Amino acid sequence: MAANTTLRRAVYLPGNSGNREFWKPIAARLPNTYDNVFMGWPGMGTNPPDPNIRGFDDLMATVKKHMDIPVDLFGQSMGCLPALYFAIEYPQLVRRLVLAGASKGVDHKRANQWRSGALHAVGGVPEWLISAKIDLSDRLRAINIPTLLIWGSEDNVPVGEFLQATMPNARLVVIPGGGHRCPAEIPDAVAPHIAAFLTEP
Repeated sequence: MAANTTLRRAVYLPGNSGNREFWKPIAARLPNTYDNVFMGWPGMGTNPPDPNIRGFDDLMATVKKHMDIPVDLFGQSMGCLPALYFAIEYPQLVRRLVLAGASKGVDHKRANQWRSGALHAVGGVPEWLISAKIDLSDRLRAINIPTLLIWGSEDNVPVGEFLQATMPNARLVVIPGGGHRCPAEIPDAVAPHIAAFLTEP
């Protein structure tokens, strides 16, 4: 049987809950031409810890093993940090970016205020992640990858506006009535925007 040359890979990165189910409602509403990879962060939320993961670089290695081909990379909340990291460090491996409610890795007042208690509130988040001072703000202008920013109107929209103003090939969509978890909570409102973005030339 001939290989399916239209198949693309999508890698979905959750927030600090580590919930690999988070993006599945969105994936179910996108074209079925994707090889979907749903990441769950070891040691976060209900995911068992991995003794080999002792810091950010180890965590990134768990993502990179799925990027042997260029991927469409999805990130939510804390999961936007590795998405931005790969867009900066390995742009040849990222076809498109979809970022929802970015928090960690962005030096913006509203993001910093939200983070101050959110990571501590979720059980199982390792201390190295809570205390990590990773700021990619000065490098965002180098990201030319097409990027869709999804923000709920009830979330920290100024952070999305900051990213749109800073990243040269990004556009922001604000979902009316949506919160920080809007891709999982109201996927019917979010998925059409993502589907249209992914199918653009």
